[in-house]
Amino acid sequence: MGNGSVRIPSKTPVASSSTRLPSVLQFPLVVLLSFSASYILLSGASAFTKLGLASVSRRIEDGWWRILAFPLWRIVELAVGWFGGYDDYDMASLTLQTRLPYYYLLTTFYGIPLSTTSIYLFLDTLSATLPFYLMRRRLPVHAPTAKTGSISNNSVIMDWGIFAMTSSLSATLYSLVVYFSFATWIPVHMVTFFDNILSVEAAHTAQVPTLFLTFVPLGWAANTFLFAPATAAQLTLNDIRGTAFNPADTTLLSTIRYNVWGWSKGTKVVLKRTATLAALVGLSTWIRVWKTLEGTESVGAAGWAGVWVLASTLNGLVLRWVGNV
Repeated sequence: MGNGSVRIPSKTPVASSSTRLPSVLQFPLVVLLSFSASYILLSGASAFTKLGLASVSRRIEDGWWRILAFPLWRIVELAVGWFGGYDDYDMASLTLQTRLPYYYLLTTFYGIPLSTTSIYLFLDTLSATLPFYLMRRRLPVHAPTAKTGSISNNSVIMDWGIFAMTSSLSATLYSLVVYFSFATWIPVHMVTFFDNILSVEAAHTAQVPTLFLTFVPLGWAANTFLFAPATAAQLTLNDIRGTAFNPADTTLLSTIRYNVWGWSKGTKVVLKRTATLAALVGLSTWIRVWKTLEGTESVGAAGWAGVWVLASTLNGLVLRWVGNV
C-alpha cells in the first residue's frame, strides 16, 4: 500500500514516558507494578480457578533457580518492551502471542477448562500491560483519535475493513500452521515427549474454522504488533542520510551493509518486530512448557514452541507483503 507523500519527522516514533520520575527509576517501577498486579490479580482469581493448573504442574525440587526462573524471564520480557519503546497496545499484543501457546496446550491436551486458561491468559496480559498504560504515552499508530497526517498511511491503519482483513488473515495463518501440524507430526510428538497428556483426540478432530475462531485474538495481536507499526513507519532525517548510497564513493563494508540491510523503513520495522516476537514466543513457550508441566521433556517443549515460532514468522512476512501491495 503506497506511502503517498513522505513526511520527515524529527525522530523515530517510539512511545515516550508519561511520568516525571528520573529515568533510572522508571523501569524498576515498571517491574514492581507488573509483579504487584500479577500477585493481586492471581490471588483474586484463585477462588474462580480453584487451582486448576496444580494438577499438571511440576513439583519444585530443583532449588531456588527454578523458583527464580520465571520472575527473571518476566523481567526480560518487560525490559524488551520498555527499552524497545513499546506502548500498552504493543505489550498487550506481545504478551498475548507469547502466552496463548502455553494455555492452548493445557486446554487441548491436558483437559484444563477453557474458562480457567482464559482467566490466566487475561491476567498475564493485564499485569504486563498495566505499567505501560500508566507510564507510557500511547503511540499515534495505536490511537483511534490520531490526527489525519500525524502518521504515515493513517487512512490505511484506521480503516476497519483493512483491520478486519489483516486480522482475519493472521488468524487464518495461525490456524493453517496448527492444523497441518496436528494433521502430520504433533500427535506422535505429544505421545512421545509428553507423559501426562490425557488424549491427542483434539489434534485428530481439529478443523480450520474452529481453529480460526480460537485464534482471532492472535489475529488482532499480529495486526497490532506487526502490521500497523510497519505500515506507519516513516523515514527520519537520519534514515535518509543512512540510506543515501553512491556505489562510486563508498567502502566495501558500506556496500555489503546496504545490500543486506538496505530495506525500506517499514520492512526493517517488521523484520525487527518479527524477530523479537519469534524469539520471545519460542523461548517463553519452551521454558513454560518444559519447566512447569510434569512429565514433559525439553525436546517436546521445543517442538511445541516451534509451531508457534513458525506461525509468528510467517505472519510477519505475509503482513509485510500485504502492506506493500
